[in-house]
Amino acid sequence: MLFRSLSAMRSRGADLEPDARVKAFVEETIDYLANHPTEATVSFQEAPFLHLWLSSDQVKILRGRYAEFEQYAVDAVRAGQQAGIFTPDLDASVVAHALTAVVSWFVRWFRPGGRLSAHQVAQQSGLFVLRGLLTPDNVHRAAALVAPPGPVAGPKRRNGGTSSGQPAASTRSRQGESEATG
Repeated sequence: MLFRSLSAMRSRGADLEPDARVKAFVEETIDYLANHPTEATVSFQEAPFLHLWLSSDQVKILRGRYAEFEQYAVDAVRAGQQAGIFTPDLDASVVAHALTAVVSWFVRWFRPGGRLSAHQVAQQSGLFVLRGLLTPDNVHRAAALVAPPGPVAGPKRRNGGTSSGQPAASTRSRQGESEATG
């Protein structure tokens, strides 16, 4: 379960700088969710309704685990703020809720076999989060935590064009043919 993943993060996180800890929280959680999509969907989607199906003791245990999950993020953000790495004007609890939202919504929109792998999405999400937390003097730290990107295809356009706005070669050929025969 996701909470086992948190236990592993805690043991490794003790040796990590706060920025690496937050990035690992995002990346490892998304990687875990990608490998356990059914559990992840049920875990996050049904959390508000646990009281309808479980005993009060079971609900208390699960809600406690959710709280531990968010507290890990709060602690990592606060550690980064205290170290002067993260911007101090953000409320660590609000940031933790946002981090949880980033990772939990992954299971709602991600489709395996798409343009990016789950791991690539995890890496980009971690980088996105870090860039929002780091102080201007520490933005360079994000680059040090990023693995070199693998090849990624550009966004596909409905009109057959590329991200540069130019039609794809096969589209240009068809356009030229239709103009020549038109």
